[in-house]
This record gives sequence, structure tokens and C-alpha cells, in this order.
Amino acid sequence: MTIATICPYCHSTEAVTQLVEFVIQARNSYTNRTAQLLQCRSCQQVFMSVYETEPNDQHSNEAWNVYYYYLPESLQQDLLINATLCGAPDNATCNCAMHQLISELDFSQLQRLPWNALSFGFGLTL
Repeated sequence: MTIATICPYCHSTEAVTQLVEFVIQARNSYTNRTAQLLQCRSCQQVFMSVYETEPNDQHSNEAWNVYYYYLPESLQQDLLINATLCGAPDNATCNCAMHQLISELDFSQLQRLPWNALSFGFGLTL
């Protein structure tokens, strides 16, 4: 997966680490959706990435969409706590609290980071 290398909060470089990755239910025409909780080692802020693949060609870069979101602090804490309790992060149909929270989350209400606001270390692994 692609991860951000610059923190959107404090702009520290090479400070972002992945805390957890989990598969979430598909929406619209996308067959696969993966989310990551990312944290800056400098300022400790947590944000989320969401990756979507189209059903036609999952190995083509054009078939991928990626979005980065700022997370309100209360949502950060809920996701982090619930993520530690999930026994099946790679199962989109898991009924744990984290998967339930993500499935009910209205992403349109979250502030999305612009694509060019972050520097990326590309290296897709499928």
C-alpha cells in the first residue's frame, strides 16, 4: 500500500507510521476498500487513509483511489480502541465495534486532505 510520508498536521517528514490496516465494506462500484490508521511520530496526531479498487482491473494504478482524512480526536480514540479489539481486520463483514463504526461513518462529514498536500512513498503491494 501507499502511505503518506509527511504529516498533514506538523509537516514532519518521514514521521508517519501505520498503526493498523483493515478491510472495510465496499461502497458504490468499488469491490475492495482498505483503511489505515496512520500516526505521526513527532506530533502523535492520527489520521486515516482509505484505498478503493475498481472491479475491472485491480492491478492497474488507474483502478485505485486513495483518500486521506483528518480525524476528530474523539473518533481517533474510538477507532484506536476498537481496532485493538478486532480479531479479523482483513474481513470486511466482521461485526466488531471497529468495523461497525467504520461502516456507519459518514466520510462526507470528515475533512479530506487534498492529494497534493502530502508526499507519498509509492510502492503498491497487492
